Amino acid sequence: MRAAAAIARLVRAACFPLLLAAMSASASAVAQPANPRWHELSPAQQQALAPLAEEWNQLDAYRKGKWLAIGNRYASMKPEEQQRVQERMREWVRLTPDERRQARERFTQARRIDREQKSAQWEQYQQLPEEERQKLAEETARRKRVANLPPPASQPQPLPPIKSAPKPVLEQSVTPRGAGNSALRPPPQPGKQGQP
Repeated sequence: MRAAAAIARLVRAACFPLLLAAMSASASAVAQPANPRWHELSPAQQQALAPLAEEWNQLDAYRKGKWLAIGNRYASMKPEEQQRVQERMREWVRLTPDERRQARERFTQARRIDREQKSAQWEQYQQLPEEERQKLAEETARRKRVANLPPPASQPQPLPPIKSAPKPVLEQSVTPRGAGNSALRPPPQPGKQGQP
């Protein structure tokens, strides 16, 4: 009997921290709206997600959830990790919508490659001669430069040459010049002179 009571106390003691963690997680989920506005974030979340402040309110709920997960882990990161995360956020903010879509596609493709395949590709890369690796690095840098060009709409477009079009011809009056106003009046009828 005493052994059973002691075991029950140990189980309760072991489960208590888990229960507290679950309660605090559910309390924070209740306190945090599903699609929070910037001013609804905690000061710690605002600090972690500071590079996203200007566009935060325009993000959809799904994206906010992804960023909040990163922001909530921010405090537990090492300072160099925090710096790297915020720099990535700044880079993300600078991307155009099309570049973001491409980045998401590349990320999805990279996740589909299994670890063994990634390891094999890394090994192949390591086997390349230094000049070949340098060539690949230059090609990647060139692609980044091309990808970071402003979109075509913001680049100044050359204006088409101004063509001199013939001036429109004004319609001439159908009234002959010498006719004056008399051509517009009906001829006078006999016996009705002086009456208009």
